[in-house]
Amino acid sequence: MASNREVEMPRLGDGTDALEITMMGFIGMGSVMMSNFVVELLHKQGLMGEKSVKTRFIAEFFSLMLPCLFMFTIFGDHPFWLLGIMICIGLCILLGTGMFYYHPQTTEDFYNDFRCYLHVITVIAILGVDFPFFHRRFAKTKALGISPMDLGTALHVLCMGYGAGLYYKSFRQYSFKKNGLIFLGLSLLGGIKAGFIHFSGVSYHSEVTEYGVLWNFFISLAILKLITPILFPGVFIVAIGISQFFDLYLDALIVEERNLDIFFDANREGIISLAGYIALLDLGHIFATIYRKLQGQNPTTLKGFLAHLLMYIGIYPFYLLALQIGHEPCRRFANPAYVFICSFFFIGCMTLFAFMNGMSERVPKPASLVVAIGRGSIIVFLTGNLLTGLVNITIDTEKVTDPVISTIIMLVYLFIIAVVGYVLRPAPRATIAKKQD
Repeated sequence: MASNREVEMPRLGDGTDALEITMMGFIGMGSVMMSNFVVELLHKQGLMGEKSVKTRFIAEFFSLMLPCLFMFTIFGDHPFWLLGIMICIGLCILLGTGMFYYHPQTTEDFYNDFRCYLHVITVIAILGVDFPFFHRRFAKTKALGISPMDLGTALHVLCMGYGAGLYYKSFRQYSFKKNGLIFLGLSLLGGIKAGFIHFSGVSYHSEVTEYGVLWNFFISLAILKLITPILFPGVFIVAIGISQFFDLYLDALIVEERNLDIFFDANREGIISLAGYIALLDLGHIFATIYRKLQGQNPTTLKGFLAHLLMYIGIYPFYLLALQIGHEPCRRFANPAYVFICSFFFIGCMTLFAFMNGMSERVPKPASLVVAIGRGSIIVFLTGNLLTGLVNITIDTEKVTDPVISTIIMLVYLFIIAVVGYVLRPAPRATIAKKQD
């Protein structure tokens, strides 16, 4: 067991630029689309039956996971090469099988595909960041700037709000009982993680400046789940206003010194960032509501694409305004610039997924790995976090310097997550059309 070890490898980084993040987004989205192409190829070959489950699962697993893993590690300095390879493979599949056409009828697959993309890159990053072959600029930032992991944190909250707007007219339609149970579960996990890190005597990769001494993302998600049913119209204005207020004092807040005897000061990142996360939650709901209304009673792929494109263009000026009156993006405190740049990227992803929604045949995909991960995203998320903790207390990941060994460990970890997500996948949820009336 690796215990009481001194953390030498930095967990946080200085972030990267918008171009590299965009390229990584294309690669991640491309991996989901390629996996969908593989399913349709297997469907055309008559390999969608029970006898072909193992073959189909392996093909989907590697087409979905490998590109996402490689973009954080082996191809971290060469994303254009990786994207080029994926485009060539995708075109070969399309042209070689005659599947190259566009389907005009939209479905809710694009939202499920995004959830799959988000949780695949999440489970890769939360363990991968503990290995030396994971590029530090992709890790969460020390103070200002933006990175893929910073972005992933916000995307989870935006996705939560978008789902609420997609399937419900208002937050008030959420079930207090269901959300209360999720709140208790996330709070329990957050408390266990905090207690394990600080009282177990086992060294676990953690930085106080991520969320605070006793705070973590589970606790933030738990609070968001608890307050979701009572959010009121216009809460975004209030939340972004509070976030802007704290942004005025950001230079004083980002210092590492803190009074551990004062709960607020010891956990200031987690507490203050809640305002930004509430703003993100409501923005996600607003995006989905606009999409639903613009689609009307006859949803089409083109309408979905144009609705998201309109929102994509409209959100960027708010980011520029936030930069003018405040600081650069800061994930630690979820300031306005962070809220708007992450929202800009989120709606950009949704725009592309809405467009790609018509790039493949609408074949039945009840056993698809993409569908399983998208529907059972909470199962995938929790399994990934539990396995990450298990790996970290049994292996000194910082000393695994061989990229081949690191890749093998990551693939085994991802395979277990994929199997769990596939086996425990929930039943399909109600369609958008049924919920919007």
